[in-house]
Formats: sequence, C-alpha cells, structure tokens
Amino acid sequence: MEKYFKYLLLGLIGVLLLSLPAGTPSLKAYSKYSIFNTGEHGCSNIAIEFNNAGFDIVPIYSSYDEYDFSENGVIFIIGPQRDFSKEEINNLKKFLESGNTIIVADDFGTSNRILNELQIPDRFSGERINDIFYRTDQNVIEVKNPEIYGGGSVVTYVPSYIRGSGTIGKTSNISKSDQKKGSLPIISEIMYSEGKIILIADPDIFTNQLSEYNSEFIENFISRLNYNQIYFDEIHHNDLNYELNIFYVQKTIPKEYVLMTILAITFSFRFLNKETFRKTIEKFIPQKSTDVNNYTDKTLTDVSNKHKINSKDLIRVINIIKDGKNGRKRIS
Repeated sequence: MEKYFKYLLLGLIGVLLLSLPAGTPSLKAYSKYSIFNTGEHGCSNIAIEFNNAGFDIVPIYSSYDEYDFSENGVIFIIGPQRDFSKEEINNLKKFLESGNTIIVADDFGTSNRILNELQIPDRFSGERINDIFYRTDQNVIEVKNPEIYGGGSVVTYVPSYIRGSGTIGKTSNISKSDQKKGSLPIISEIMYSEGKIILIADPDIFTNQLSEYNSEFIENFISRLNYNQIYFDEIHHNDLNYELNIFYVQKTIPKEYVLMTILAITFSFRFLNKETFRKTIEKFIPQKSTDVNNYTDKTLTDVSNKHKINSKDLIRVINIIKDGKNGRKRIS
C-alpha cells in the first residue's frame, strides 16, 4: 500500500512540475550598440534578424586571440569606443586575408586605428553631417541607399562621412559638414587581399530605434553576406556590463487532462513493476474466503463419513488450524 502511494505521489509531483513556470536565462546589457541591449540604442533587433536568417551568431567578449576565426564568416564592429591593440588588428588582417569580410560601422569612435594599421587610405572623418532631408528632426537624416542594397533610402542618426575611395553610398548634394559641402560618402566597400572591408559612417543604422526605418536595407544587406558565422564585437564597447535575467514562461495543463495524466503515469508504473501492483491490487480485491461457514453441509458430511470423524470435531479442528493455534499452548 505504501509503494502505491509513493508512485501516486510521484505522478502528482510530475503533473505539478509540468504546470509550473519554466525559467529561461537571458543575458542583458546596457552598452550602446551591444546586441544584448534591447533598448533603442542597442542592436538586439539586427542580431535577431541574422538568427532568423540562419546564421550562427558569435559574440566577442574578450581578446580576439581567444577566438578561432577559421570559419567562413563576418565580423561586425559597431560603434567601437575602446582602442584596438596591434595583436587584435593582426587577427583582423589574417581574417581578411582568408577571404572573409569585416564590417565597421562608426562615426566618432576608434576604428580609424584599424584602417591606419591595415594601411587602408579611407578614414572616418569624425565630422557631423547636416542636411535638409531628415525624418523627425535634423538628427535623423535620410541618405540614398546604394542599389546593391536595394535602393531607396537609409535613415541615419547624427551621421559622419568617409574620406577616401570605394564609395558606394552618398548623402544629398546639399548636405554639409564642418569642412565639406555637397554629396558626402557614407558607405564604402574596399577589397583587401582575399577579403573585403565595408565601412559605414553611422553605427546607428543598425540600432533598434532605426530598425523599423531600415528594415529593407538590413534585409538586403544580410542577403549579400554569403557566410556561415557572424561575429559581433562586444569587447570594444564602453560600460561592458552584463546581467543575467531569468524569464518565466507559464505552462498550464487543462483540468480535464490532469486526471488522465495521473492515470497514464500510474499505469506506466503498473507495467514497470508488476509485482508491486499485484500485491497492491490483492489488498483491494477480497480473496476467496476459506471460512468454515462456507463449507457446504454435503462436503462436511462426505469427509466425516469417509474418515469416520465426528462432524463437530472436524469443524473445531479446522477452526483451530485457521486461527494458527494448532492446539498448542505457549509454556512460560
């Protein structure tokens, strides 16, 4: 009986566990341009887009030396604020020489160090662009989207521009910065050895606050990346702090299925441990009684006559045997 309740209790615990909320860990960051930042200045939406497109996403949390860049892939460096070491730039150089792509989206950050060490003549100007073609205010400027990325326009937020060659995307003819006027380059593609480096003079293009405006650009941009892995540089952001959150998903079992679940669990134990259930069921189902009162008069008469035993004596002996006394008295 105890084992029966043990199995029933296990079944109830199982049903309870199925109905409890499930905890899912989630990493969250508040650094600007981090793919773990779900705020308007984070880049979590583009990471989701890449994931939905089937890419393998690898965040870079530490020095490049600790990562194996042998896989065919792309490194995204969005809005870097910390400086790059020579060793890291050497790793980027090897990555490009292996036929991969590096995308640097920057305006007033530290990525010119990369271009200088790789001896690429292009530079991010670090000058703010002003234009009359804007969306909500003068900070949100529309820029012509290159045809290779679907055409139309790209929405930027306080963009800079690129000095150098290889330009494929420009602002309008009436835009200006501190030192220049006219159409200013904002996107460049530069071949380097066997690889390619793409410069974008505004990291905010990839942020959550502009993802709705730039969804078509991002979709076409992703479709042109024929690679396996996408690396996102997180180590060169300021305020590199992360917190682990647990999101709970409530799971419920309809009431009408609870009893069925318990019965299913119970019967599964029935087949796994037949002996236990046999003993349990025997306790609930009365066995065929062997009480002397159930013997028929004909049976007693037949036995008495056959063995020449008085029927009353026969009944007395049967009852003694049934009680387990065997006619013996304990001697103390």
